[in-house]
Amino acid sequence: MTLNLHGRGTRPEAFQALVEQWKPDMILLTELPEDGTPLMEPLANRYPHRLAERNGSPFDVVLLSRWRIEQRSIDRSAAAFLPVLSVRACDPHRAGLCLTLVGLHAARPLGRNLRLQEAQLRIAAAAARAASTGDVVVMGDLNLTPWSRGFRRFAEQAGVRDNPQERDLSATWLSRLPLAGLMIDHVLTGTGIRMLRSHVGSDVGSDHLPVIADLALSG
Repeated sequence: MTLNLHGRGTRPEAFQALVEQWKPDMILLTELPEDGTPLMEPLANRYPHRLAERNGSPFDVVLLSRWRIEQRSIDRSAAAFLPVLSVRACDPHRAGLCLTLVGLHAARPLGRNLRLQEAQLRIAAAAARAASTGDVVVMGDLNLTPWSRGFRRFAEQAGVRDNPQERDLSATWLSRLPLAGLMIDHVLTGTGIRMLRSHVGSDVGSDHLPVIADLALSG
């Protein structure tokens, strides 16, 4: 599951109910409030593995995982406030069942930020390509719709696909405004992972909606 929390916009009780409903193995969060304790502390026992290296930027990303994190990195070479997270995570109950997860909140493709977004996406694409067997998931707020040139270029460079047949066309941002919302939050998969279902979750107070995907490793 991936969710842009919109700072203090997300209601902690609604977020906890969402997690309880879907019980995702991994949760990628962006735009965390300055104090994320009310959101994450109740999940500490259920998600014992965590990657959080925050520097106060709304583009920071935090990963909560039931799966054991074997390798981890956060690349800030595009800009100090634009991290790209990459982990190798393994199912603690099934030996050898692992995947690479790349998570990010991409810069907005406006003005000078377009170059920053392109640099950030190149880093994410390289991290995804490093999973040579294709068992890779890219998720987060990409600030790109599936129909944009930048999205198509990134998907090709990263070797991932959008799986449009498995998800509906619901907007994930500004979805409360009729005809104004955009589909900019994504879960994308490599060739080694099969998407069983992908859908937009319920409103928890953010100006974004969560994207929840059921995945199966082809092995």
